[in-house]
Amino acid sequence: MFHTTLFTILEKDNSMPGEVTGRIKLNENHDVFKGHFPDNPVLPGVITIQIVLEFFANVMDKEFMVAEAKNIKFLKIIQPHINSELSITLKFVYLEEKKLKITATVFDGDDIFFKFSGIYQQE
Repeated sequence: MFHTTLFTILEKDNSMPGEVTGRIKLNENHDVFKGHFPDNPVLPGVITIQIVLEFFANVMDKEFMVAEAKNIKFLKIIQPHINSELSITLKFVYLEEKKLKITATVFDGDDIFFKFSGIYQQE
Protein backbone atom coordinates (compact mmCIF):
# COMPACT_ATOMS: atom_id res chain seq x y z
CA MET A 1 0.00 0.00 0.00
CA PHE A 2 2.70 2.53 1.00
CA HIS A 3 5.87 0.62 0.17
CA THR A 4 7.60 2.29 -2.78
CA THR A 5 5.29 5.34 -2.76
CA LEU A 6 5.58 6.66 0.81
CA PHE A 7 8.73 4.81 1.83
CA THR A 8 11.54 2.79 0.37
CA ILE A 9 13.59 0.16 2.14
CA LEU A 10 17.26 1.09 2.32
CA GLU A 11 18.40 -1.89 4.41
CA LYS A 12 16.81 -5.04 5.76
CA ASP A 13 18.15 -7.94 7.78
CA ASN A 14 16.45 -11.06 9.10
CA SER A 15 19.60 -13.06 9.84
CA MET A 16 18.96 -13.13 13.61
CA PRO A 17 16.27 -15.64 14.67
CA GLY A 18 13.17 -13.84 15.89
CA GLU A 19 14.39 -10.39 14.82
CA VAL A 20 14.05 -8.18 11.76
CA THR A 21 15.90 -4.89 11.42
CA GLY A 22 16.31 -2.30 8.74
CA ARG A 23 16.24 1.27 7.61
CA ILE A 24 13.68 3.10 5.48
CA LYS A 25 13.52 6.45 3.70
CA LEU A 26 10.33 8.50 3.63
CA ASN A 27 9.18 10.27 0.48
CA GLU A 28 8.78 13.85 1.74
CA ASN A 29 6.62 14.70 -1.29
CA HIS A 30 3.97 12.01 -0.72
CA ASP A 31 0.38 13.27 -0.69
CA VAL A 32 -0.16 12.13 2.91
CA PHE A 33 2.05 15.01 4.07
CA LYS A 34 0.07 17.59 2.09
CA GLY A 35 -2.99 17.00 4.24
CA HIS A 36 -1.25 16.20 7.50
CA PHE A 37 -0.36 19.09 7.82
CA PRO A 38 0.29 21.50 4.92
CA ASP A 39 2.59 23.91 6.78
CA ASN A 40 4.07 21.39 9.21
CA PRO A 41 4.01 17.87 7.73
CA VAL A 42 4.05 14.94 10.14
CA LEU A 43 3.65 11.21 9.63
CA PRO A 44 0.21 10.14 10.90
CA GLY A 45 0.33 7.51 13.64
CA VAL A 46 -1.92 5.04 11.85
CA ILE A 47 0.38 5.18 8.83
CA THR A 48 3.39 4.49 11.06
CA ILE A 49 1.64 1.29 12.16
CA GLN A 50 1.06 0.36 8.50
CA ILE A 51 4.67 1.11 7.50
CA VAL A 52 5.98 -1.24 10.20
CA LEU A 53 3.55 -3.95 9.06
CA GLU A 54 4.52 -3.53 5.40
CA PHE A 55 8.23 -3.48 6.24
CA PHE A 56 7.89 -6.76 8.17
CA ALA A 57 5.85 -8.34 5.38
CA ASN A 58 8.46 -7.33 2.81
CA VAL A 59 11.34 -8.77 4.81
CA MET A 60 9.49 -12.00 5.60
CA ASP A 61 8.05 -12.21 2.04
CA LYS A 62 4.57 -12.97 3.44
CA GLU A 63 1.39 -10.96 3.90
CA PHE A 64 0.29 -10.06 7.44
CA MET A 65 -2.43 -8.08 9.14
CA VAL A 66 -2.58 -6.61 12.62
CA ALA A 67 -4.78 -9.02 14.57
CA GLU A 68 -4.35 -7.32 17.92
CA ALA A 69 -2.66 -4.13 19.11
CA LYS A 70 -1.85 -4.50 22.79
CA ASN A 71 0.30 -1.43 23.29
CA ILE A 72 0.96 1.48 20.93
CA LYS A 73 3.14 4.42 21.96
CA PHE A 74 3.78 7.46 19.81
CA LEU A 75 6.74 9.02 21.60
CA LYS A 76 7.89 11.71 19.15
CA ILE A 77 6.50 13.29 16.02
CA ILE A 78 8.04 12.10 12.76
CA GLN A 79 8.62 15.09 10.49
CA PRO A 80 9.67 13.97 7.00
CA HIS A 81 11.90 16.97 6.31
CA ILE A 82 13.81 16.32 9.57
CA ASN A 83 13.44 12.54 10.04
CA SER A 84 13.47 11.29 6.45
CA GLU A 85 15.42 8.11 7.31
CA LEU A 86 14.25 5.81 10.10
CA SER A 87 15.40 2.52 11.60
CA ILE A 88 12.95 -0.27 12.41
CA THR A 89 13.47 -3.22 14.72
CA LEU A 90 10.88 -5.99 15.13
CA LYS A 91 11.19 -8.91 17.50
CA PHE A 92 8.77 -11.76 17.03
CA VAL A 93 7.76 -15.15 18.40
CA TYR A 94 5.42 -17.58 16.69
CA LEU A 95 2.38 -18.31 18.86
CA GLU A 96 0.88 -20.59 16.25
CA GLU A 97 1.82 -21.45 12.67
CA LYS A 98 0.46 -18.17 11.25
CA LYS A 99 0.22 -16.01 14.37
CA LEU A 100 3.13 -13.99 15.75
CA LYS A 101 3.67 -11.91 18.87
CA ILE A 102 5.42 -8.71 17.75
CA THR A 103 7.31 -5.91 19.46
CA ALA A 104 8.43 -3.11 17.16
CA THR A 105 10.37 0.12 17.52
CA VAL A 106 10.86 2.96 15.05
CA PHE A 107 13.83 5.17 15.85
CA ASP A 108 16.74 7.20 14.56
CA GLY A 109 19.85 7.11 16.71
CA ASP A 110 18.76 7.91 20.26
CA ASP A 111 15.39 9.30 19.16
CA ILE A 112 12.59 6.74 19.63
CA PHE A 113 9.45 7.70 17.73
CA PHE A 114 7.15 4.71 18.04
CA LYS A 115 6.72 1.46 19.95
CA PHE A 116 4.22 -1.30 19.24
CA SER A 117 3.38 -4.64 20.76
CA GLY A 118 0.68 -6.91 19.48
CA ILE A 119 -0.22 -9.85 17.30
CA TYR A 120 0.30 -10.19 13.55
CA GLN A 121 -1.71 -12.79 11.66
CA GLN A 122 -0.38 -14.20 8.40
CA GLU A 123 -2.93 -13.86 5.60
